[in-house]
Amino acid sequence: MDDKNTNRTIEYYNKYADRYSEVTRNADMSDIYKRFEEHLKPGSRILDLGCGSGRDSKYFLDKGYDVVSLDASEAMCRKTQELTGKEAVHMRIENMNYENEFDAVWACASMLHVDKGDMIKIFAKVMKALKIDGVFYASWKYGKGEQTRDDGRTFANYTETKVCDMVYSVSGAVLEDVWTSQDVRTDRIGQGHLWVNVLVKKTRVVITEKEFLNIFWKQYQIIEKDVRISSEYVDIHKSNFPTFSSRYINMFLNICSNIDSLIEIYCKMVEEDDYRKKYNIHDRLTPVLRKFPAIRLDAVRTIDTFEDIELKPFSAFVDGRIADWWNDYNLVKHVRSEKNEKTGKYNFQSANQKNVLTALAAYFIVCNRIYEEICEISATPKKLLKSKLFLYVKNGE
Repeated sequence: MDDKNTNRTIEYYNKYADRYSEVTRNADMSDIYKRFEEHLKPGSRILDLGCGSGRDSKYFLDKGYDVVSLDASEAMCRKTQELTGKEAVHMRIENMNYENEFDAVWACASMLHVDKGDMIKIFAKVMKALKIDGVFYASWKYGKGEQTRDDGRTFANYTETKVCDMVYSVSGAVLEDVWTSQDVRTDRIGQGHLWVNVLVKKTRVVITEKEFLNIFWKQYQIIEKDVRISSEYVDIHKSNFPTFSSRYINMFLNICSNIDSLIEIYCKMVEEDDYRKKYNIHDRLTPVLRKFPAIRLDAVRTIDTFEDIELKPFSAFVDGRIADWWNDYNLVKHVRSEKNEKTGKYNFQSANQKNVLTALAAYFIVCNRIYEEICEISATPKKLLKSKLFLYVKNGE
């Protein structure tokens, strides 16, 4: 953060704490309180981030909520304590390090002083401070760009679109509502000053839609293109399934490495226990298959290939068993130059067309399943990811 600008902003509030408290304390926040409280339970623990005069902290305390008030200005912390009778935490927003501690975070006209370049990082800190299903309210002056006033304060302005983009960029953040409102300060009523407001919920989503598409889906498309190019030399056909090559080795390892990462993400989404205790694909798949057993029925059918082929890559993950294609991946990854005692072949020969196609089918299925979960949690329309090689048949139907 720009310490010079931040320090000037803090100095302003330290110097003019009395005046600022006077003009903000009687603002009618009833409409926004109502929207916020619809997401709270009796006794919810609230972090009043940038508590200022203490107006909002007092309101929430009077309603029976457990409130922690925090502000970067020492003078404003004193004002909050005078009004509420409760000591406020004197801390800059970027220095807070709460984790899963609050049912709600309230940041009314406080994060507007955060530099735009630092906003995502601060937003992520707020998400970290919230419990799962916790709610976050924030507001900024409506507009574009940043401005520094003659009094030394720096403001970052936002539109609804920019606020939404910010929410979509933070893992675990799901947009509940975004709206504009008139300024309710008593000295500004009727002057046309607009604010943009947002309500965000923290969920188990551990990857955003944007991150997922830019990392995993884009990588899938690159690998699929490589597989399709290779089929110009070796037709996709069951008679060619045993065909192996160094190119297939690279594809196979790349595909399965991505699947491993995706299954870990999927496990985080559905597992209540500590996912870090799950070290292999069986451990990570178990809670996923417990919640979505029909994944074993998921199939893909090849499109525009020499032979129509149907693959069900997860059908063999039953009763603790690991599918052959995944066992082959581990052999190719760790001991590819050794001979397999069962088959009499070298392990690198398992990097064949059949395993590459089966693994790619698994990659495609998991991408669609996770994307569906992301869309459902974030309340966005469900979309099907489309392939140029496969047709996805969910539940085998």
